[in-house]
Amino acid sequence: MTIKKECERTTCRGVHEDDQENCVLKCQSPECYEQIYAGNELEPGEVDRDRSRKFNTCMSTSGRRRRAPPPVGSPPSVSSESTLDEDGTRAGGAPEPGEVDFGESKDQL
Repeated sequence: MTIKKECERTTCRGVHEDDQENCVLKCQSPECYEQIYAGNELEPGEVDRDRSRKFNTCMSTSGRRRRAPPPVGSPPSVSSESTLDEDGTRAGGAPEPGEVDFGESKDQL
């Protein structure tokens, strides 16, 4: 299912038809919507091919940036999420943020 169809069926479901197009555009890409339409939203029934083309280009570009592989030779990226070892503890033995490390293993407690 396309992002547009998903937005139409979920986020913008039940939105008045006059606001539907702006809702779907905003749902598809809030970042691109802000750049292209926020200062001058589409009027009900308005077709603006120039801004539509700019919006689609923005979505394609921002999608490529998110999926682009890291340059060759660059260090691997670090996720903001914790990596867990097989036993469910945080990788590297570091405590979770806000967790106190008493220097004892779970087996000794």
